[in-house]
Amino acid sequence: MVNNKGFVKILIIVLVLSMIILPLISAVVSADDDNKIVFNFLEDTEDILEPKIFYNKDITITGRALENTTININKYWYRLPRKKSIISKEKSQEPDYDLGKWIFSCGFSEIVGASQIFIVPVRINMGKYKIEVTAINNNGEITKEIVVEYNDKEQINKEFRTRIFGDLDLNIE
Repeated sequence: MVNNKGFVKILIIVLVLSMIILPLISAVVSADDDNKIVFNFLEDTEDILEPKIFYNKDITITGRALENTTININKYWYRLPRKKSIISKEKSQEPDYDLGKWIFSCGFSEIVGASQIFIVPVRINMGKYKIEVTAINNNGEITKEIVVEYNDKEQINKEFRTRIFGDLDLNIE
């Protein structure tokens, strides 16, 4: 009987560790370690930039453009519509990104030098943002945009552990 309790304890430890370590490994592998977004205004191409998820609040907007090009960067925050339910103040559901609206957060401006490279740091908070980059020079105006989202790893891990282990009773006799 004593041997059986030891086996159960070891099994529980292995299961708990695997439930904690495997999601962390998955999050690290799927995370975008490169906190840069690159825009190229030297080539006349229609870039379709896929939405990106970041696990760091500080990202860098960088790219290439002709010398003396004015680069305007506008950051928009996405506000979800507020829906009320009868039971609670806020209705918990999957966000519907078609019903919300983009709200201007801040803007940055820079003139490209002889190196033809621009670099602008941008800070984002939890949620979804649209970053719009406009290059203005003698040839005209080109605008490109990307949707980015910041997710806090610690909050994700805490919520995951709460959902998985919330009802777990480790009272072994």
